[in-house]
Amino acid sequence: APGSEVVFGDESSNRFVGTQFTGIYRASDQSLGWSSMPIMSVVADLGVDLPAGEYWLDWQLGASSADTINHFFVTSPNSQGKTGANARWLAGSNWQSVIDYGSNVAQDIPFALWGSDPNTPQCTALADAPWLSIDMLQGSLAPGANTELVLGFDSSNLALGTYEARLCILSSDLNNPIKILPIQLNVGANSRISVTQGALLLPPSNLFPYSVYEIALSNAGDADPASGVVIATDAGTLLRSSRDACSSDANGVVTCAVPSAGQVACDASGHSCTLASLSPGGSAALALTLASGQCATVSIPPSLAEAGHGSIHVCAN
Repeated sequence: APGSEVVFGDESSNRFVGTQFTGIYRASDQSLGWSSMPIMSVVADLGVDLPAGEYWLDWQLGASSADTINHFFVTSPNSQGKTGANARWLAGSNWQSVIDYGSNVAQDIPFALWGSDPNTPQCTALADAPWLSIDMLQGSLAPGANTELVLGFDSSNLALGTYEARLCILSSDLNNPIKILPIQLNVGANSRISVTQGALLLPPSNLFPYSVYEIALSNAGDADPASGVVIATDAGTLLRSSRDACSSDANGVVTCAVPSAGQVACDASGHSCTLASLSPGGSAALALTLASGQCATVSIPPSLAEAGHGSIHVCAN
């Protein structure tokens, strides 16, 4: 347009993102069933910030085959052209109005611009959110098809707090060219308790035909569970709250204490104990009593367990 100037872009950079069939064909009023000229949507990525104002949009398209590319006009019911239509095309070195040769009426060529308000949060680049990953950065889908995107979260190098990102998915869908997914990661202190089998504390004897094993607990996390962790074992086995809970005297008489208070408290049945507190880096111990040939699984809630160390299976010889 007279008096205008180029504010962005050039005539050589390819900004093409994708194209898809809109489900519409171009036809004349004399041949409504004509299906040889499909109307395609074409998506380009500009990546430019524009202040308020009036702009002309100049684009060029090229076909990947010998097919001819035809533009279609903005169509209004009972009208040969849209009021105020001002589309132009470059004829040699001169810009000329786009005219419908049948009616000699000026035409508009449709396009749509999608962007975001600079006063609202923008899309987050993955480089700016190293704690976030995605398994697929680009791809294509057939009409009616779907796929899943897998997001990964890594908090290993993050301080405690809340982290946010806005994941933007661009597509050639005219109705939904951009999908914005707000993502939030909360990093809090957590317990990572491990359960491991320790030493054989008391072997079986004629007077006491049971084996007593140490069950060790440790916290590799950065928080104390505080609210109490239930350690459970199978029916028919016995958990005690101290490695010294069972002992034998000089005459071979074995006694097992059942403390009701302290770091670990077990119920009278011996099938469940509660870990009241275990500070980061701390440890505690239980005693597991099994009859000869008996096995038991000792476990804690998965939400508090160190990965792969939330339960053990112990068998007595």
